Amino acid sequence: MYITTDHETVLITHGQYFETYWAMACEYAMKIASEDLQIGSALDQTDFAKVPPKEIAAGLMVAVLDTVSSHPDVLDGGENEQKLIINVSKSLAESAKGFLEDATDKERRDAGVWLQLIGHSVFKGAAETVLAEPGRYFKVKPGAESEIVVEIGNTITNLLLGERQLEFRELFSAQGLNKIAKSAMAAVAKNPEILKIDNKGVENIIVSLAEDFSKLKNKISADIFPEVVRLVLDKSADNLDLLWGKSFKSPRRHILVMATDTLLKSISKTPPRGSTWKPQFTPDQLIEVANAVFDEVDNNPAWLVNEAGNASGYLQAAVEAILEALHKVPGNRISAETGVAVLRAGIGAVALRLSLLYELADTAGQPAKVAVSAALEAIFGEVFADGVSADGNWDLARNSTLQTIAKIGLDKLAKFGATQQEIEKLRQAVQELLNQDTPFNPEGFANRLDDLLDEAE
Repeated sequence: MYITTDHETVLITHGQYFETYWAMACEYAMKIASEDLQIGSALDQTDFAKVPPKEIAAGLMVAVLDTVSSHPDVLDGGENEQKLIINVSKSLAESAKGFLEDATDKERRDAGVWLQLIGHSVFKGAAETVLAEPGRYFKVKPGAESEIVVEIGNTITNLLLGERQLEFRELFSAQGLNKIAKSAMAAVAKNPEILKIDNKGVENIIVSLAEDFSKLKNKISADIFPEVVRLVLDKSADNLDLLWGKSFKSPRRHILVMATDTLLKSISKTPPRGSTWKPQFTPDQLIEVANAVFDEVDNNPAWLVNEAGNASGYLQAAVEAILEALHKVPGNRISAETGVAVLRAGIGAVALRLSLLYELADTAGQPAKVAVSAALEAIFGEVFADGVSADGNWDLARNSTLQTIAKIGLDKLAKFGATQQEIEKLRQAVQELLNQDTPFNPEGFANRLDDLLDEAE
């Protein structure tokens, strides 16, 4: 509920507390508001056959009023606003019509709720992007406003009302829908080429990510889905040819779609039998790791695709090697936050020296290990060794200190090399820390490790 004057719009309470009111009175609200908002004539042009019209109209009204509270200029109701409302309402009606042709009453009611959310998110997202900077959208090429708003509206509607609606609906909240709609339109504004392939570029990316997430719904929080979509679309707009190739043929060949699938599958794998560290990463922590991975993949797509265009497997190998070392740490000794920091440090180090993913030769009858995993085990094995007293590792066992040791150690190996000899020098440097009776000094540790690694060359 809003109070609107010539000078301001004040939000009194949110519309969801008046669902019955909106359902019964939306047509009257349309008549009252249409003269100023110029939306009545737009909705008159929409064929709402086979679609719950009151739910859609109510959703659009709430979206319009929400937009007015933050963008009072929408009250002018110009040509662009008319186009926007016509396109959103028509696309929702036409997309929903096919799905609801033979729907039961319950299915129609459920669809009405989702259509209201979709209408709200698409209109609000469009108003905050398309109407806020019309020059970037309406002048892309003739009909661009239809391509941007309608295709994104159809994409979300197809996901949430289509054959796989039950699995996809678990990925979307009202806030998530708003984020996806707005980020999709912002990506198109940044790079209109993302609409390629019969205007299905954005749809293909979102659908592919949704399919990947739906397969992991019991292992990875769906809360991160909208933010992952935002990151992928934003980075795609910056480097579309690099990340998707010139042909844009398959979303499965989109580098960041591949990276998302690889990363989440690796992180969600059941730890090996006997693992002692089994963290539950928060959505924010998963996004932090994903962002770091996307930055590296953006810099070097060879993480996932080799020169011949085939899958390279480097990203999967790196994530799983780092997790292998982490799984062996006593479960109550390091936090999930430290695990995230170690993952980021490991991926950053491998980005600088690929040999960190090479297997080391068997040593003293021990099975061969990947270098980055062996390096981390050297650090954790010394700090948490059974024979080390609480006095000896009191400072080094702090999560913040461990993060710094791991980052410095891996960075130095990326610089000097990652052979068994160099990893043993890293182990020696950590042992010396344990024998010191002074607080941990990051600069001193880095300098000492430099000296030791210089000797190994």
